[in-house]
Amino acid sequence: MLDVLADVREVWPEHKPLCVRIPSTDWMEYAQGGSDALGWTLEQAVALSQALAQAGVDWIDVSSGGLHPEQAITVGPAYHAEASQRIRRAVDVPVSVAGLITEPVQAESLLVTGAADAVCLARALLWNPRWPWMAAAQLGASVPTAASYLRAAPQAYSQVLKPRTRA
Repeated sequence: MLDVLADVREVWPEHKPLCVRIPSTDWMEYAQGGSDALGWTLEQAVALSQALAQAGVDWIDVSSGGLHPEQAITVGPAYHAEASQRIRRAVDVPVSVAGLITEPVQAESLLVTGAADAVCLARALLWNPRWPWMAAAQLGASVPTAASYLRAAPQAYSQVLKPRTRA
């Protein structure tokens, strides 16, 4: 991975951030040592994250592997949060987290508690493409948007969308 990062860094514009998504675990039991060892551990993910940060990655996104039929994945709300927090403490680059982050309060909590610098949403946005608007409504925030969208909010949520200003 470090060789690939070095090759990408040679051609990637310096002014653009370079992110690497890493697995925090592969959910496999494994025997310590030996040539038949299977598995990827959080400790290995932390070490890889440190090496990636040292090699010039701008941000690390924490997820997990899902490649082996014998995996026993423990799925639950924000199930990568503990791993992202460990990695975030170990590196000096921003860390984002994925993994069943579906509720606005849950996402906000990950940021406030320091589990991550950003959250990545996938299934929540597939279910509700206007999730950011819903989150703003629930958290008492507003979203700068194009003028053509300002009338889209129901009257009860008219404060959620505000005109986008040009810088």
